Amino acid sequence: MKNISRFLKTTAVLSLAAVMAFTPVGGTAIDAYAKTYTGSNEDSQDYSWNWSDVINSYLLETKNGLVRVQAGAINGKLLVENYNDNYKVESTTSVSLELPLFGSVATDGENYYVLTGKKNTECSDSAEVYRITKYNSEWKKLGSDSLYGANTTVPFDAGSARMVVDGDALYVRTCHKMYSGHQANVTMKFDTNSMKISKSYTEVAFSPTGYVSHSFNQFLGIDGDSFIGIDHGDAYERAICLNKCKSDFDAVNDGYFWFDSDYGTYVSLMDIPGNVGDNYTGVEIGGFGISKSTYIVAGNKVDDFNDKKSVSNVFVTYVDKDLQSKPTVVKLTNYKKSDTNVSTPQMVQISSDRFIVLWESSGIVNYVLIDGKGNKKTKIYQMKGSLSDCQPIVYNGYVTWYTWKDSLVVFNRIEAAHVSKTSSKVAQGVESLQDFSNITGFDEGTYTTIGSYYKNGKLAALETKIYDDSYNIIQKVKYSISGSNLKVTKVETSGESVTIPKTVTYGSEKYKVTEIEGSVFKGTCSKLKTITLPGTITKVSSTAFTGLRKAMKINIKSNKTNYSRIKKLLDKTNLSDKATIKNVSTSSF
Repeated sequence: MKNISRFLKTTAVLSLAAVMAFTPVGGTAIDAYAKTYTGSNEDSQDYSWNWSDVINSYLLETKNGLVRVQAGAINGKLLVENYNDNYKVESTTSVSLELPLFGSVATDGENYYVLTGKKNTECSDSAEVYRITKYNSEWKKLGSDSLYGANTTVPFDAGSARMVVDGDALYVRTCHKMYSGHQANVTMKFDTNSMKISKSYTEVAFSPTGYVSHSFNQFLGIDGDSFIGIDHGDAYERAICLNKCKSDFDAVNDGYFWFDSDYGTYVSLMDIPGNVGDNYTGVEIGGFGISKSTYIVAGNKVDDFNDKKSVSNVFVTYVDKDLQSKPTVVKLTNYKKSDTNVSTPQMVQISSDRFIVLWESSGIVNYVLIDGKGNKKTKIYQMKGSLSDCQPIVYNGYVTWYTWKDSLVVFNRIEAAHVSKTSSKVAQGVESLQDFSNITGFDEGTYTTIGSYYKNGKLAALETKIYDDSYNIIQKVKYSISGSNLKVTKVETSGESVTIPKTVTYGSEKYKVTEIEGSVFKGTCSKLKTITLPGTITKVSSTAFTGLRKAMKINIKSNKTNYSRIKKLLDKTNLSDKATIKNVSTSSF
């Protein structure tokens, strides 16, 4: 087996201005307007090399509402923010890490549990390497327990750490570099009442939870009285591994084997080609779920294992819960070599047999609704934004996650009951909330998002992106804002027609489109044949139609009075004499 050389992902240093009252645990509130944090979580769910990393960004649903927990923003501390349902920060806390390395955080809805770790380069059996700490709803420490030695030199090495609370137990699935220098998975069970680690599996030996080495990503779940562990293995086994056993872990480590049917059941959800221990697998896994009849994992893999530049595609693999059937791999995308490779996907469960799988490609978030056997229940939708290492959750009827970059924390949402509808809200960094929700005024079957940018704290511009039925971009319109009116500054389209709306609704404001600036179609509208303008237009630049074909069709959706006025404006522009201008019905506008 090969040793793993650990690499650090390079992260750009960005500033996050926290506009809030800031209360360190055990301290007093301070003014944090000038407080800056460094880092970004955009695209951090994507494997950094051949393996995953710990999750630093969390959304937790508690009895007090939505809580954001961010590791890595403050050195040696967790940043904890409580939000109201409109994504406004209500309170902020910092929590000191008990040990230097952050692993994971979880909640039972009232209390919090934090996993931390510490390196043990001396391979000392008396050195503390893992600690689980319980806090109450106000982040007051209630107790903790630790593992010492535990065959561990580097906790959380070359993998992730995830925790699940079930009843009076907290389950942990993570990983470590062992005394031997090799890497493997780790499993723990923590009694939330006694606050003691009741079971742990850290040795190179059979365990009921399943030994996997190397394990490059870890997931877990509780299904009734069964514990389900998922690992991305590159050696023993070289597969997407599923181990199932009793959740009480009533088995004894008594041999140097990683599978024994007397204690648990192992299934390869997908075998991985290549040499045992080769860190390159061409596979990334990013989600695990338990449906009413199956266990299902989402990931991506290269089409050609022998070509590291081969395009990747998103898949799910599932097996029936009795583990008697052969696992099935379902390909969700069919990207070709000319396409951009997809990111590590994520998956969120919205009902007993419905999941949304999300991934990024070409800078767009793609997602699709599937059932527990990978059957697509919708087409693939697209939305503006990014994924991050924040695992999406269902909160108040929305699939929700956040991204953090520069001065913005953005909450992204997909309506669980109507998955084609999406929105994003800026939670801090600017006072106004962005709203990328669908807007009206376009033909049925189109889907629109709205983006924006701010200058000196004020909304300065808007951008709409309109998608057709197959969700390819057919229209992008950029506007500058002048009071409550909009000026069209740029139009980009790959289609043959473009419609300028009469209004654009952004948050609670409705802006009227009144002007067309010069050269707005130049260079990006080569297929354009028809332009539809609203009756709200009051000014058109003389060079507005530079770069367009001569035989253009210009439709004006307005009453006769406004049509005559706008036609006179167009007659003074560089529109060709071969162009046709006509008045069209406003009934659908």
